[in-house]
Amino acid sequence: MRSSFFGKRKKSSGTDSIMGTNRKGSKYETKEDHQIIKAMQEEADGSADSYFYEPPVNKCTMSFTECKDERAYRSHTSEDFLSPKYPQSFASPRFNVFLDIWVSTVYYTLLVIVMMCVFGVEINNNLAWFIYLVVSLIFIAFQAVAITLTVFTGQRSFQSSNEISAEAADQTSQVSGFSKLVGICYSWITSHILGLIQLAIPLGVVYSRFTCQTLTDMGNNSELFFCYAVITAIVHSINFNLLNSWMKSTIATIGGVVLVVVANINTCPDKIGNVAMMSQVNNISSNATSLLLFNGKSGAGDNMMHIELILDIVLLLILIWFLNREIELLTRLAFNGDLQAAKDKKEAENEKAQADSLLHDMVPCHVMDEIKLKGEYSQSHKDVGVVFISITNFDEFYDESFEGGKEFLRVLNELFMDYESLFTKKKYKDIEKIKTIGSTFMAASGLDQAERDKNADPKEHLCALMDFCMEIIETVDAFNEGMFNFDFTLKIGYNVGDIVSGVIGTSKLHFDIWGNTVNVSSRMYSTGVVGRVQVTEDTAKMLEHRYKFEYRDTIFVKGKGKMRTYLLQGKRTDEIE
Repeated sequence: MRSSFFGKRKKSSGTDSIMGTNRKGSKYETKEDHQIIKAMQEEADGSADSYFYEPPVNKCTMSFTECKDERAYRSHTSEDFLSPKYPQSFASPRFNVFLDIWVSTVYYTLLVIVMMCVFGVEINNNLAWFIYLVVSLIFIAFQAVAITLTVFTGQRSFQSSNEISAEAADQTSQVSGFSKLVGICYSWITSHILGLIQLAIPLGVVYSRFTCQTLTDMGNNSELFFCYAVITAIVHSINFNLLNSWMKSTIATIGGVVLVVVANINTCPDKIGNVAMMSQVNNISSNATSLLLFNGKSGAGDNMMHIELILDIVLLLILIWFLNREIELLTRLAFNGDLQAAKDKKEAENEKAQADSLLHDMVPCHVMDEIKLKGEYSQSHKDVGVVFISITNFDEFYDESFEGGKEFLRVLNELFMDYESLFTKKKYKDIEKIKTIGSTFMAASGLDQAERDKNADPKEHLCALMDFCMEIIETVDAFNEGMFNFDFTLKIGYNVGDIVSGVIGTSKLHFDIWGNTVNVSSRMYSTGVVGRVQVTEDTAKMLEHRYKFEYRDTIFVKGKGKMRTYLLQGKRTDEIE
């Protein structure tokens, strides 16, 4: 019968089966491909250049497109000197400036030594050049020493106070004033002024020595030496990564233009009459170097050498402009990457704080820490106070026909917010809100054993919960004063005992407590007296050293039988030990 109803299955060949599967798969694959193509077309229509990274830097001025990013970039060098936030590394502005200044210092020192070896030291004949030389050496040496002291003393500021003595701490604080001075000197404007001077000094020391007397004394070798010296000074402008590329390239351009101009004018007419400045030509095939020096003839070869000199300087300057631009671009992009990383880190920390805050709204802090480590939580507790606070006449107040009951829930929310505002008081640090059930508010004290251990009295958390109940009554009375033609009434049930706490769920966590203590506390409020706190006999005996209780009656408690209950009267003025 079953066979006739379903019919006989036709046994298909392996090929048909495979073909059928492929046809089915092809159908779905084609549909998915169309969806992918459609999504890509929509993305392309929205932003055609969104697939390529566009640096947030102006291509002409090399400044950031965002003004706040530009201000941060211009101030980050000075801030790193004044108040470094991270341990220093070779990528930090301090070490960057340190390396740049020392490279420049070493280069200039070698240049001066070579010039003295070539020209000799004749102070009487070259007094102006010697004064310039001494002043420039003092300037460069001061910068080198200042940046060295700042870098190495600034590194000590990251040592912990436990690792350094009081004397060393005093020395560090004294040097910090020097670091502040250096930081001010290396602000955006002053650093560029100092950098401009440092870049121009090598060119100045070379050109100040370029005189007819020097050319006459040395002959042809002087032109070759000056050519090499000027070229190295031009290449030296690539140094100082944090300086503006336009300024560095302009200094190099001025040095190159002066070289070309000097090479094509009559610098010493008394010597020969027609001066043709040298030009160096690198013959790649023969690896030979030819240089036209001062001569009295001007021919086609001489003009060609001048043209080649101009071409060499132009190509060198183009390379200098390109390198300076790329260096500044890379420096700015590196800073922008750090800036974005800091922003992303801050956003991640804010999101983490928000997530922790939301998680804390669902579970207590000590529970949250254990959940992060283990992924679950359950714990037994002894001598925990549990309280139920219920608005007994909320059903009379609630009317769903008026705005769907939203206004009445708003009022209840405001009342519960007044409850929770009490948790900000330090004396209620041991109390945790458990949950709300309709118009009933449930709380417990003593769930965090670490906080309980800090209390001088082991019953301190129980007394804090009783004080909380008394203050809740005052809070409801104050809230009723703002109500129109209606007063909320409440019952409070209080009990002390052993409970089990735990977190239920994985996607939507719920913290709750269970146990006989919780059930009895619930019965205390349900059978209680309006406006009063009802407790069991054991709880009354446990807290009688601080509070006065009056015997109410023996009442029947579901699941427990008859129990003797007491009502709170208030705090004792004479505390019983």
